[in-house]
Amino acid sequence: MKSSSLGAVRGILTSGAVLIAIVYIILFTIYAIEQPSALSAFSIQALLNNSLPLMLAAAGETFIKTVTYQRCTEAASVEIGEYCSRLCAIENFWGHKEQADLRVRRYAGKNAV
Repeated sequence: MKSSSLGAVRGILTSGAVLIAIVYIILFTIYAIEQPSALSAFSIQALLNNSLPLMLAAAGETFIKTVTYQRCTEAASVEIGEYCSRLCAIENFWGHKEQADLRVRRYAGKNAV
């Protein structure tokens, strides 16, 4: 009986997904100690939505991610794009800035300010 329990535990611990989960929990704990704001609901959701699927994929596992979106008018898209472009420039997120500029060019026919 003891050897079958040991085999089951060994099987769980050698599973890629379990190892990834353990590493993820350890890293998140360290991150939460260094950045207490990491314990906010938004931060936890962002970590789960963005990094967990990548880590599981690296372990050869899968994770179903729910994708949501909102609809807006072209004018609202331009306004949001202009704001995002300026904010991304301040934060040095150049890829995101280019995507915001593309939105402005597409819907307003002009370059972002």
